[in-house]
Amino acid sequence: MEHAIHNKNLLEQKKKLVERKERSHRLIVKGAEFEKAFSLSKDLEQEDVQKVMSQLKISGYNRGVVRNVSNAAEKIGRQQISEAVEKTEKGDDS
Repeated sequence: MEHAIHNKNLLEQKKKLVERKERSHRLIVKGAEFEKAFSLSKDLEQEDVQKVMSQLKISGYNRGVVRNVSNAAEKIGRQQISEAVEKTEKGDDS
């Protein structure tokens, strides 16, 4: 019983580590994309970046853009899942 509890704890620790690494990677990639889109942002202080982000957040136009991009990505994801299921059902492993 103790061994099983120990293994469970180890697995939970590994899961947290993987999630933390994925989050770190995601934040770095998104930050790089922000800097790429707003090249002058690299010269801004952290407070100024936060102000810019706050302005983008409250802008109705930008909320619509993000919503549209998110919906499009979700639709593509559903299509890819559907195609993968069809391939599996056909027995196509490629």
